[in-house]
Amino acid sequence: MAWHQGLNNPIPDFNQLLTTTVTLSQERRRGTPNAPVTWGQIKSLSQQAERLLEQQEKEKTPENLLTALIACLNGSVLAGKPPDDCSL
Repeated sequence: MAWHQGLNNPIPDFNQLLTTTVTLSQERRRGTPNAPVTWGQIKSLSQQAERLLEQQEKEKTPENLLTALIACLNGSVLAGKPPDDCSL
Protein backbone atom coordinates (compact mmCIF):
# COMPACT_ATOMS: atom_id res chain seq x y z
CA MET A 1 0.00 0.00 0.00
CA ALA A 2 2.37 2.60 -1.24
CA TRP A 3 -0.34 5.18 -1.96
CA HIS A 4 -0.72 6.20 1.68
CA GLN A 5 2.84 5.96 2.91
CA GLY A 6 3.40 8.47 5.64
CA LEU A 7 -0.32 8.93 6.35
CA ASN A 8 -1.59 7.60 9.64
CA ASN A 9 -5.25 7.54 8.64
CA PRO A 10 -6.18 8.54 5.05
CA ILE A 11 -9.91 8.61 5.94
CA PRO A 12 -10.90 11.72 7.92
CA ASP A 13 -13.05 11.35 11.01
CA PHE A 14 -16.29 13.02 9.91
CA ASN A 15 -17.97 12.62 13.30
CA GLN A 16 -15.85 15.42 14.70
CA LEU A 17 -17.29 17.91 12.18
CA LEU A 18 -20.95 17.46 13.15
CA THR A 19 -21.93 20.23 15.53
CA THR A 20 -25.63 20.90 14.90
CA THR A 21 -28.55 18.55 14.97
CA VAL A 22 -31.65 18.95 12.83
CA THR A 23 -35.04 17.82 14.05
CA LEU A 24 -37.78 17.04 11.59
CA SER A 25 -40.68 16.98 14.00
CA GLN A 26 -42.74 19.67 12.27
CA GLU A 27 -46.15 18.50 11.19
CA ARG A 28 -47.01 18.90 7.54
CA ARG A 29 -49.97 21.08 6.84
CA ARG A 30 -52.32 19.43 4.44
CA GLY A 31 -54.71 21.42 2.34
CA THR A 32 -57.96 20.23 0.95
CA PRO A 33 -57.71 16.87 -0.78
CA ASN A 34 -57.62 16.95 -4.57
CA ALA A 35 -60.41 15.51 -6.61
CA PRO A 36 -59.67 12.14 -8.23
CA VAL A 37 -58.26 12.23 -11.75
CA THR A 38 -60.79 11.18 -14.39
CA TRP A 39 -60.22 9.34 -17.65
CA GLY A 40 -61.53 12.40 -19.46
CA GLN A 41 -58.77 14.53 -17.94
CA ILE A 42 -56.16 11.98 -18.94
CA LYS A 43 -57.51 11.86 -22.50
CA SER A 44 -57.58 15.66 -22.68
CA LEU A 45 -54.00 15.88 -21.43
CA SER A 46 -52.79 13.30 -23.96
CA GLN A 47 -54.54 15.19 -26.78
CA GLN A 48 -52.88 18.42 -25.66
CA ALA A 49 -49.50 16.70 -25.65
CA GLU A 50 -50.10 15.34 -29.16
CA ARG A 51 -51.07 18.83 -30.37
CA LEU A 52 -47.89 20.20 -28.81
CA LEU A 53 -45.82 17.62 -30.69
CA GLU A 54 -47.60 18.55 -33.93
CA GLN A 55 -46.96 22.26 -33.32
CA GLN A 56 -43.29 21.55 -32.67
CA GLU A 57 -43.16 19.19 -35.69
CA LYS A 58 -41.74 16.38 -33.56
CA GLU A 59 -42.18 12.65 -34.11
CA LYS A 60 -44.72 10.94 -31.83
CA THR A 61 -42.35 8.62 -30.03
CA PRO A 62 -43.04 7.48 -26.45
CA GLU A 63 -40.15 9.61 -25.23
CA ASN A 64 -41.42 12.74 -26.98
CA LEU A 65 -44.99 12.12 -25.84
CA LEU A 66 -43.90 11.75 -22.21
CA THR A 67 -41.87 14.94 -22.47
CA ALA A 68 -44.85 16.78 -23.98
CA LEU A 69 -47.13 15.47 -21.21
CA ILE A 70 -44.73 16.75 -18.57
CA ALA A 71 -44.46 20.10 -20.37
CA CYS A 72 -48.25 20.44 -20.43
CA LEU A 73 -48.55 19.59 -16.75
CA ASN A 74 -45.71 21.92 -15.82
CA GLY A 75 -47.15 24.76 -17.89
CA SER A 76 -50.54 24.39 -16.25
CA VAL A 77 -49.02 24.37 -12.77
CA LEU A 78 -46.98 27.49 -13.48
CA ALA A 79 -50.05 29.26 -14.87
CA GLY A 80 -52.13 28.19 -11.87
CA LYS A 81 -54.91 26.71 -13.96
CA PRO A 82 -56.07 23.27 -15.04
CA PRO A 83 -54.33 21.94 -18.16
CA ASP A 84 -56.94 23.00 -20.73
CA ASP A 85 -54.54 24.33 -23.31
CA CYS A 86 -50.89 23.44 -23.60
CA SER A 87 -49.60 26.37 -25.62
CA LEU A 88 -46.07 27.01 -24.46
